[in-house]
Amino acid sequence: MEFQHIPVLYEEVLHGLALKEGGTYVDGTVGGGGHASGILSAIGANGRLLAIDQDTGALAAAKERLAPYDGQVTFFHANFVEMPSIIDAYAPEGVDGILIDIGVSSPQIDNAQRGFSYMHDAPLDMRMNTEADFSAYDLVNSYDEDALERVLREFGEEKWSRRIARIIVERRQIAPIATTFQLVDCIERAIPKGAREKGSHVAKRSFQAIRIEVNHELDVLENVLDQAVERLKIGGRMAVITFHSLEDRIVKQHFKYLASDCVCPPELPICQCDKMATVKIITRKPIVASKEELAQNSRAGSAKLRIVEKIPATKRRFLGMITMGAAKKHVSYDTYPDSDEHKNRAANIMLSTNSKRMVAKKQNERVLRRKFEKKKPRLTLFRALVIAFILGILCVGQYGIIQDMGLKINESQQTLDDINATNEALK
Repeated sequence: MEFQHIPVLYEEVLHGLALKEGGTYVDGTVGGGGHASGILSAIGANGRLLAIDQDTGALAAAKERLAPYDGQVTFFHANFVEMPSIIDAYAPEGVDGILIDIGVSSPQIDNAQRGFSYMHDAPLDMRMNTEADFSAYDLVNSYDEDALERVLREFGEEKWSRRIARIIVERRQIAPIATTFQLVDCIERAIPKGAREKGSHVAKRSFQAIRIEVNHELDVLENVLDQAVERLKIGGRMAVITFHSLEDRIVKQHFKYLASDCVCPPELPICQCDKMATVKIITRKPIVASKEELAQNSRAGSAKLRIVEKIPATKRRFLGMITMGAAKKHVSYDTYPDSDEHKNRAANIMLSTNSKRMVAKKQNERVLRRKFEKKKPRLTLFRALVIAFILGILCVGQYGIIQDMGLKINESQQTLDDINATNEALK
């Protein structure tokens, strides 16, 4: 089957990478070469591209499409988790941009024999790298019920994960589950018709979960993001396209962490950590497909693009204070290690490292102590009067009860005396 793939968010990616003529770039999931061809046409004859893909079919299609740029492209049959080592070997000085397009491609879904689609009956496979040993067949027929439930719940966010896992285990005891339609049948048996999502196939979440587990997609993504950013040149950009919430959440959180210059607990008023911001977030909100693109490619509807730019290690929060009269103000400004202006400014107002840490420690201790003291109950005059009033009421009540008990005792004694007198008279 011919590998034909429409690249999603094509213009947005090329614009977001801020491509430089003569630059060196990496396409970690080159696929059919759609984004790669746009990158190569923009960076000119002196530019270079490192093209990576674990799918041999996709790599063959990319080589054919990018043939006019022979000599500028180096192809690698590998997972993008190997990107850091590839960059170290072929571009040790760093790269100007990195693109990662995560998830399964349209040709992989449309090729029924790959086993990615729940719409076609085919052998259970779902391997992006067809040379890998572990497939969806192995997962479905070897994982125990608890492991299957975890995969479906964590990677597919499937509400009926326990029931689906139980039916899969029961079904494979009769015969192995070998095809996509056999797996779909198990899922349909597990989910009541009334509980199924409208407009979505009943097996969509389960197939997604199994595909992610087979290809270790989320583990690979978490491992590569930090290392890839480290290999960007200053001013270089990294663009990541995701297709479901789990991937997007990982990318968003990692980018937010890399852009943060402080990881101290929020209750500490002065930063004491050594965390430095290494990127600037270009897309505060993810870029999504336009209406025009959705009209041409409906599968772009779930695509989200996030972009960051590498910056010099930056510390906006500074450990220390300056005193202006009786008021103490926190100093906050960007610091760039290679800036002479920063060095001069720092020499004038920053304390030494040890002094700063001591000041910060004492300041934090004072703030925490005040917060703790505020929580202590204070015995005010009003509170003392209220307590005395309550105790008085209790005492009066207790006195009345004691009096009533005394009267009742006297009445009982009188009654007993009368009885005794009557008995004496009768005798």
